[in-house]
Amino acid sequence: MIRLVDRNRRVRVAAVVVLVALGLFAFMEARPALQQPDALAFVDLAIEHPESMNVGERIPITVQGLAGDQVVHLSLDAGYGPRTFTSLSSDGEAQFLVPAAEGPGAGLVLIEAVSGVRRGLSTMEVVPGDAVSPLDVFLGPRTIEVGTGDIAMIVAVPADSFGNPVVTGTDVDYTLTRPGGETSTDAAPTEKLLSYIEVGSRTKTGRNVVSARVGEAQGPERIFDEVAAFAVPFEIAVVDAIPVANGRDLFSISTGELFDQFGNRLPDGTIGHLELSGVTGRRRMSASAIDSRLHFIIEAPSKPGQAIAQVFTSAAESEPLSITFPTAVAQIPIEITEGPEVSRIDVGRVVEPDGAFIPDGTPAEIISDGKLYDVIIESGLVSIVVPTANDVQVTILGETASAQGPTR
Repeated sequence: MIRLVDRNRRVRVAAVVVLVALGLFAFMEARPALQQPDALAFVDLAIEHPESMNVGERIPITVQGLAGDQVVHLSLDAGYGPRTFTSLSSDGEAQFLVPAAEGPGAGLVLIEAVSGVRRGLSTMEVVPGDAVSPLDVFLGPRTIEVGTGDIAMIVAVPADSFGNPVVTGTDVDYTLTRPGGETSTDAAPTEKLLSYIEVGSRTKTGRNVVSARVGEAQGPERIFDEVAAFAVPFEIAVVDAIPVANGRDLFSISTGELFDQFGNRLPDGTIGHLELSGVTGRRRMSASAIDSRLHFIIEAPSKPGQAIAQVFTSAAESEPLSITFPTAVAQIPIEITEGPEVSRIDVGRVVEPDGAFIPDGTPAEIISDGKLYDVIIESGLVSIVVPTANDVQVTILGETASAQGPTR
């Protein structure tokens, strides 16, 4: 019984849906068809205007082919964003006097007039004005190396008082002052909004100054430097007196002036490396050139002997320099005192070749009957107590002395 009621309900709903659909179909058939306009089919408005105008001038524009009093919308677009205006037609025409753009607006201008579903299209040329100061002038890189074929590029972007690029083909005059005062001029036309020249490196280091001008308009000076690229072989020397091998004193190694193949001094900041080997162990340190010289400060080794020093730059190196470090110890007195159960070892006074005491804090090694003792010298002296002191050896700053104690 329940299923029968549900089936009857579905039949009634289906019948209602069919009747509604038939009613809508009949209504649509009875309505008049709407005309959907094709925009391209109504480009029939004529637009009258000058073929070209100078930037900054007002543009007279007349839209023709209108019927009665109609609202006309006018749009001008030179690629910097559209400018729109509205007017009412009279006697089949709409008159516009378009004011000058307050910003960039030169070039090919697209003009569009729209009235209802009708419209008109046209184009005209707005000619940019003369270049004005200051010109935008760009340069890069700021440093080029002599004798390497490096170039610097100078770019000028002249514009009129409204910010429009000047007419393509406008000459930009460049003046270049080379190191030493030599001056030259060159001209390059604008193309695709800009003008540029390239300046190649030569063989003399120094500062180059470039300026650009278009008629009376001028830009700021731009500067780039030509610098030496690579050093030729050079000499090195010990600047101070060579210290004794005390592991404390400092001394200096310096190069002569660094030059390139054209005789130019290398710029400050040139990086060099010093390598030391020998009694100093292997050491490597870096320095930056000041006044075209590399300067290295080195600590003396802690034992006498010979070391080899050599300096390297990116493209050249010095001849090896041999340095001999004299001993820092003139003598090492050793005294052994035997006791009933232990022995005492007294070392010193230990002095340098000039008679001064060995500096306080100098380390020493004492080996007594094969046992090692690390000690520190104070006032040129050091003492230790050991179980036995039959065979004693003392080493200070690379110098060794020996002593024999009495045998118990």
